[in-house]
Amino acid sequence: MITAIEQGISKAIYEVFGDGYEIHIDECEQGFTKPAFWILETSAQQELVFGKRYNRKYNIDVQYFPKADGYERTEEINTVTDALLMALEIISVNSGLIRGSGINYSVQDGVLHFFITYEVFVLRPDEDVPMMETLTQTQHVKGANDG
Repeated sequence: MITAIEQGISKAIYEVFGDGYEIHIDECEQGFTKPAFWILETSAQQELVFGKRYNRKYNIDVQYFPKADGYERTEEINTVTDALLMALEIISVNSGLIRGSGINYSVQDGVLHFFITYEVFVLRPDEDVPMMETLTQTQHVKGANDG
């Protein structure tokens, strides 16, 4: 599920920002080209709801590395933050939509950290138990004369 969420985030970012931005998932190599996004799962929680139904929460940090420096960097980060607030609230995942919550952000060392949590319900799959291939049944009926 996390892979589908990361791909949904990447697609939403691409739809807003286009080809001029690199988008990295999980690993961001040294020497990447700015401006760039880095999508990173920071933590996840799972809680049993009922039977085989679980509630999962995926905490995501979308980092943005701006191209500009100085005052222009602050302006660029503010513009990107406004766009991410709208673009990542609802994303497409596995031909469905999920809504992000707990949205907050901070700027550390000139990098935007955009935090968002996606909550989904999942079902634990049934175990593959082999079906019985044959059944032999022997039956005797006790009659009135069997006594």
